[in-house]
Amino acid sequence: LRARAATLVEALMTSRKEAIEKYRSAVIDRGNPKKGKEVFARQCSKCHKVGNLGFEVGPDLLSLTNRDREDLLANIMDPNANIVPGYEEYRVDTRDGRILTGVLLEQNANSVTLGREEGEKDKILRANIAALRPSTVSAMPEGVEQEITVEDMTHLLEYLKSLGQ
Repeated sequence: LRARAATLVEALMTSRKEAIEKYRSAVIDRGNPKKGKEVFARQCSKCHKVGNLGFEVGPDLLSLTNRDREDLLANIMDPNANIVPGYEEYRVDTRDGRILTGVLLEQNANSVTLGREEGEKDKILRANIAALRPSTVSAMPEGVEQEITVEDMTHLLEYLKSLGQ
């Protein structure tokens, strides 16, 4: 079991490294921030908010504008490598057998609120929770390369870097 787990982890790490390498030109080339904003609106605004565009589920991207393109690319392509504290995914198993996941938005003595894409929220009464645990993965899914081309990534990185100006 240990050997199989090690093989799976290695395969996941390799696939993320390969994806980053495939998108390396997006770091070097310069894109169009207007087109990048369109990519952001289509792909990233489900969980990130910039100005009046998007939803506040993931971290504030304005705080990341001081990072270089290489770092931004790595964070986008391999979101589980460096999870921003407070944005890890949580799993709630309810007493009626449901499984809910999302970013922990709020908790108090009576309830827990999880946030998901497009601002959707689940408020679960503590009396209905069988188990609550943080996951070791980011709420941001891997596999962005299935949705964003290298050219789109070039534009997206240009847009993200322009936010700090």
